[in-house]
Amino acid sequence: MKYAFSFLSINAKKSLTDGVITEIMKRKVSRLKITGVFFGQCERSNDIMRVLTIWHLYAQALASGIKIYETRTWKTKYRGPVAIHTSARPMTAEDKVLAQEFGVKGIKTGYVAAIADLTECILMDEDFITEQTEQERRLGNWQSGNYAWKFENFRKPERDIYLSGRQGLWTVDLDL
Repeated sequence: MKYAFSFLSINAKKSLTDGVITEIMKRKVSRLKITGVFFGQCERSNDIMRVLTIWHLYAQALASGIKIYETRTWKTKYRGPVAIHTSARPMTAEDKVLAQEFGVKGIKTGYVAAIADLTECILMDEDFITEQTEQERRLGNWQSGNYAWKFENFRKPERDIYLSGRQGLWTVDLDL
């Protein structure tokens, strides 16, 4: 019987007895055999990053802290870091007016504008919508039944990162 190689990573804060480690080493899950245990956090130079491609104006408004919610018609269970990626779609005349009104400064299209933590995915209802600022509502699709993805802890990438956009929440192997 063949087994795939695997390595169990256990945070160093957890204390395990030799008996528990031995038991872990013996376990077989499906066709997977645990062949090693690492204490501490595993670090790599490349990380898989979730990416959300957003129209230019709205991506830059998020990256600049002008808005904190991105509105979507679909929900996600994912919570964690997300690269906010500007679509290659040029801004419309209406987008340019909104950008000027709210002080959104442009960046190159097709680039990662920011990395932020997705902390909540809220099903919108009328009460939640009315709690938002006018600015937030004008920079999104605020309708009951849609979802407000809340982003926090915005940070700029250390270098320009160009990506070809995709729909949905997608992944890429980024060397940050």
